[in-house]
Amino acid sequence: MAEDTKPSARSPRPRRRAGLAAGVLLLLVAVGAGIWWSALRDPGGGDGSGGGQQQAQGGRSVTVTAGEAEAATWQPRLRAVGTLSALQSIDVTSEVPGQVEAVRFQSGDEVAAGDVLLTLEADQDRAQLADLEASRDLAGAELARQRELAGEGFAAEAELDRAQARYASAEAQVAAQQERITEKTITAPFAGKLGIREINEGAYVQPGEPIVSLSALDPIRVIFTLPQQQLARVETGQTVEVGVSSYPDRTFQGVVRAIDPVLDRRTRTVQVEAEMQNDGQLLRPGMFADVTIRLPEQQNVVTVPQSALSYNPYGDFVFLVTGSQSEGEGAGGGNGESGGTLTAERRFVTAGERRGTQIAIVEGLEAGQRVVTSGLHKLQDGVGLTIDNSIVPPSVAEVEQVEDLVPPVGGAPADTPENAGGAPAGDDRADAGGPGEAQAE
Repeated sequence: MAEDTKPSARSPRPRRRAGLAAGVLLLLVAVGAGIWWSALRDPGGGDGSGGGQQQAQGGRSVTVTAGEAEAATWQPRLRAVGTLSALQSIDVTSEVPGQVEAVRFQSGDEVAAGDVLLTLEADQDRAQLADLEASRDLAGAELARQRELAGEGFAAEAELDRAQARYASAEAQVAAQQERITEKTITAPFAGKLGIREINEGAYVQPGEPIVSLSALDPIRVIFTLPQQQLARVETGQTVEVGVSSYPDRTFQGVVRAIDPVLDRRTRTVQVEAEMQNDGQLLRPGMFADVTIRLPEQQNVVTVPQSALSYNPYGDFVFLVTGSQSEGEGAGGGNGESGGTLTAERRFVTAGERRGTQIAIVEGLEAGQRVVTSGLHKLQDGVGLTIDNSIVPPSVAEVEQVEDLVPPVGGAPADTPENAGGAPAGDDRADAGGPGEAQAE
């Protein structure tokens, strides 16, 4: 019994130590959280009676860059992603079996319609043709004799008819054999560029077996899809601009040639085909393409630099610069102008299309209003500001060199179908329904 009571006598001590340690830890966490919250509420220090207001009245301010929202006229656009395709593309095949006698092409050759690509051995066919031609000649001679006899009244009409039938049959057999020999010479059905050669002399070819691919590359077409809602804004003859990742600094011009009369019942989208010249054959079938259709109407918008917009799950916003500015600031931004009377005001906005370094603000901002363009992460409502436009963070300088890109679905770089994913909220293209679906801008 004495041994049973010893553990129970010692057990409360470690429990009390663990409880004490947990209490101290919770106290430290609470104190740290209080200090952090106090600093967040009062970034300028002071007595805690409204740090933001104190900054605005002469306390320590935050240095930022700023610019004015500008009025602009943009031409609306439809954006889509599509795939380049050859106007004509086939696998060259043979209609008859046979052993390859000669290959008359190399990989990548340019050929004209009718150029000989390959010949099959036809010695036996030519020998059979000679035999059939001899039979035809004999039937022709017999027909001539029967006609002569019939003219003199020494041959029955039935014999003449049989002679004519034998000659016609022999003539047909000769023509069929000549066609069989012709089929053993394989030619290009249209002008274009050949693919990779994968056949050699001596190989045996079966009917329908691919010999080499042939594609007509100039002109070339791009096929893309548009949602049902945008169908009324597109018609044949409209100009399109096509970009591909292989040539990021070039834009290729094309024209809408056809619109599919039937929509896809599953996606409610319609296929559109545009044709463009392909000088130098820079564009190749299968390339992923970024397609832009410029619409004729004009659109008045208010724009700000993309760096001025902050994305938030509760809504996108900008920081307005409010209050009066110092005399020494000037329109271009000063060199460290004091912001004692300038404060930051959070303004929720509705963002629209992006173009280059600018983004359209659909609602919540007017042209001429001043917004913070960098340093947003340091700001709260009412915080005092110092405007210094000579300071441009590297991230802002870099974004000014980036062209607006179409992020396709699936998480990919802007012009590949693999890397869409992280388009910021407010970018109308972030909601693309899939490769080939258009976005109205």
